[in-house]
Parts: sequence; C-alpha cells; structure tokens
Amino acid sequence: MPVSTKLYSKGLYEYVERYNENEHIKTTNIVPVKKDQKFGVVLNFSSKISGVSKDDYTVVKVRWKIPDIKDKSGVRYQDVIYLRLPYAYGKHNIFYTLDQDYELVEGKWQLEVRTLEDQLLHTETFVTQKENK
Repeated sequence: MPVSTKLYSKGLYEYVERYNENEHIKTTNIVPVKKDQKFGVVLNFSSKISGVSKDDYTVVKVRWKIPDIKDKSGVRYQDVIYLRLPYAYGKHNIFYTLDQDYELVEGKWQLEVRTLEDQLLHTETFVTQKENK
C-alpha cells in the first residue's frame, strides 16, 4: 500500500510502565552507550490511497545498519532487518534498544524504513558515544 511518512519525534526514549508506553526523553542523534538505552524515531504514517481507513495496515521494511560488532562467541553482526506492520494512518514507533553487552560500542547506527517495493520512506543516523566525551 503506498504510504508516506513524516517524522514525529526522534532521539532517546524510555518505557514508562505506569502509562504502558514509551516516553520521548530527548531529541538527539547522539546516543549514550549504556545498557537498555532505547533510541529511534516515531513516524506519522499516511496512506496515499483514498478510502483507506485508520484501521488498515501497511507493511514496511526496517533496516538498522549497525557498527561492526561481535557477540561473545565471535558471531559478527552488521545489519538488523525486519518487517513491521504499522497502521496506514497514525504514529508508529521504530526503536532499537542496546540490551546486549556486545552492542555497547561506539559507532554509527543508520535506520532505513522502506516500502515492500523498496521506496525509501525515512532514514535517520544515530551515533553511539560513551558518556563524558
């Protein structure tokens, strides 16, 4: 389904249990290297097809180009690619959380959101840095 996106927010986020949702903490492209740090974007989707309701879904490909990292067994990770099913209208979170020790590295993390037909909808680059720099 042809859709377009508009950036709603980007940067650092934190899950707030009492609200059962993620809260935007700071607008930035610099991400502190620390365990459980969540970063990414919230995109506002809208369909380019008339008659599509706010309850209809679309499919997008999400790709995180990540720094060249290895887990403790030596397996190398470079890209994370998956499909998402956002509503054709409305806000949708696309986050990455540094939840593994081997992800706690400095480097560039580039997010690409594309349609199934490979049309680029959004790109954003984040840089992880150790604090006190």
